[in-house]
Amino acid sequence: MDQKTENCQHWLRFEDQERSAVFSTFCRWGLQQQEPNSQYLHGEQQAEDL
Repeated sequence: MDQKTENCQHWLRFEDQERSAVFSTFCRWGLQQQEPNSQYLHGEQQAEDL
């Protein structure tokens, strides 16, 4: 587990379950894409390509 992922999970411990669930999604996308705001556009583009 890399440092960014550890920091993400550590931060989530201070959030309530609803917010942590939403943030964890952005967190994973952020680690993968480096652009959390583009996650939906990226996902739609992949779906169209399929």
